[in-house]
Amino acid sequence: MSWNQLRNCNDMDEGLIARRYALAMLKVAQKYNAAEEVYQKMKTFEQNYISHPDLHKALLNPILSPRDKEQLLTIAIGIEPGTLYLRGIRLLIKNHREMYIRSICLMYQKLYRKVYQIGRIKIITAVALKQETLGRIKKRTGLPDRSNLSKR
Repeated sequence: MSWNQLRNCNDMDEGLIARRYALAMLKVAQKYNAAEEVYQKMKTFEQNYISHPDLHKALLNPILSPRDKEQLLTIAIGIEPGTLYLRGIRLLIKNHREMYIRSICLMYQKLYRKVYQIGRIKIITAVALKQETLGRIKKRTGLPDRSNLSKR
């Protein structure tokens, strides 16, 4: 087996693992009517995760105890973690899957958007758009009037 085949195999495993955990987390969150809350926490965590690249290295450190990793992942969310988030983190650490946390967060967001039919549109402009222009964009894309266009 070549290096590329082996690497693709690992990528595929990571995708499968992330999908399974994310789907399980979504089902549990739906059961407790907290799917959107977990979605928001996953978005916040993922943003914090990419802004602190040393976090991934720390999670791979075999010297850190499971309790230390839990604290690290709890602090990394940047807000009150909540019961379901903590349960998910503990499960990942128990099963030695903490290295997949970012993939799981991204997959949860993807599955959530699919289940709740949330589309994403990215518009890049040199200047801020007027409300009138945003209204025309909503109309052309078929977005309902109550939909939210977020600016970044």
